Amino acid sequence: MNTKEIKRWDHYQKLLSENQSVRQNEFTTILNILKPKNGEVIIEIGPGNGFVTKAIADKIGYGGKIYAAEIKNNNFSRLIESNDKGLPIIPIFLDRTRQNFLPKEFENFFDANVSLATLHHFDNTIEQTGEKGRISFLRESKRVLKHGGRIVICDVQFGTETQKYLYAINDPLHYSPFGHPHDFFTKERIYELMQQEGFFNISISIVKTPWVFKDESHARSFWHSYLNAKCTEDETFEIVRTFLGAKKVGNHFETGWSIMCITAIKK
Repeated sequence: MNTKEIKRWDHYQKLLSENQSVRQNEFTTILNILKPKNGEVIIEIGPGNGFVTKAIADKIGYGGKIYAAEIKNNNFSRLIESNDKGLPIIPIFLDRTRQNFLPKEFENFFDANVSLATLHHFDNTIEQTGEKGRISFLRESKRVLKHGGRIVICDVQFGTETQKYLYAINDPLHYSPFGHPHDFFTKERIYELMQQEGFFNISISIVKTPWVFKDESHARSFWHSYLNAKCTEDETFEIVRTFLGAKKVGNHFETGWSIMCITAIKK
């Protein structure tokens, strides 16, 4: 990554660390689907700030392990520094320049493989990678699972309001510095690819996971800062309102969001 992209990611991670509750619905959803068990050995690809990582580590206990596979060194530092309970979290480097981007010794190793909002980042429309990166993600995810191991992928589905919103901000004005140059799978296409890679018991569903804020002012400032937008805050939030929806719910404020949740088993 170049300097501008590193700076953007650092800003993004800092903002999420200060506003963890905003995306709590996503974190809760993926944990409820994964159902981590005591003593399991699990890998999370793309842990980011480690919110899901630490929640899984709490569930598997000190008899288990969670390996956090990350491409960004700064994320490793945050994960290690924030692990004040000494949870069984093991950071490992994800080398996307290699066909087997995870260490070779992890063949048939993990009870479960989990990722949240990571799959689409494996391809880039500017670099015109097509589906190659995401197919590599599925193939490598299967390689490191034990036979009978389970995979849980939560990502954006093509055709949803979330996907349409991300396409609407795919430019440097609304999402600095490079927009959001990533594509998303349809339900039919990801199902087809999962089958081709040898997964079975494939289940795909859309789950609404609205982002939660204290009030509208909090939502407006968060979205504008989150995107590092160069337009006005009013323009940023008008796009959010148009594509995702925004409303007061009880004593808080919500903007829409949904994720495609995929589960499957390795034969």
